[in-house]
Amino acid sequence: MSGFYGDLREFFNTGGPVLVAIAGVTLLMWTLLAERYSYFRFSAKSDANELQTRWKQCHIRARYQSNEFRNALISSFRQRTRLHLSLITGLIAICPLLGILGTVTGMIDVFEVLSIVGTGNARELASGVSRATLPTMAGLVAALSGVYFRVQLAIRAEKYVQNFSETLEMKARLNHGTS
Repeated sequence: MSGFYGDLREFFNTGGPVLVAIAGVTLLMWTLLAERYSYFRFSAKSDANELQTRWKQCHIRARYQSNEFRNALISSFRQRTRLHLSLITGLIAICPLLGILGTVTGMIDVFEVLSIVGTGNARELASGVSRATLPTMAGLVAALSGVYFRVQLAIRAEKYVQNFSETLEMKARLNHGTS
């Protein structure tokens, strides 16, 4: 196990401090993604049932007011299912930007080495190039993986809201008639 942690420490040292920032943003992004998947697995149906119970207990007879109450319930459920998706989207957008920042700082290191030792020290130049490319790669990988799962969550949220909306609509037709 110490080999793994040693390799990980070396990876972060090679990538520089920007790589640590990318790791932090990625950790936060994946924590929020896991929370959303957990929500859909364990809580979304109970939230829908709670709101459906409120709809069933509704005794509004006026069509306009009934429709407004129904829209408020749908909006509330939509908000619950889409919680954190905007924040996740923002974190996804930050990852490649941090990668570019890592590229810039790595290239600054390369130019510093060039100014001090010239082109004769290939090892130092390679270190700077490595410091420039690792954060770029890490930022892009983190962003791409986040995009895929964020899209899946958005699709799932919309399906849940659509199903919830349809159940309330059936209830509206059955109990509120056409008045």
